[in-house]
Amino acid sequence: MGWESWFASMGGLDAREWWRSARNVVGSASKAAGGASKAAESASKW
Repeated sequence: MGWESWFASMGGLDAREWWRSARNVVGSASKAAGGASKAAESASKW
């Protein structure tokens, strides 16, 4: 695919590994944001 070859040429990375790690970062960030919003909700109830 075009994007995969572009990523591979950019840093010699395997595009699938790059994409997997990027998705992991996004997933962790969204989990952290969800946890923060839940904490804010419970704090506002007090």
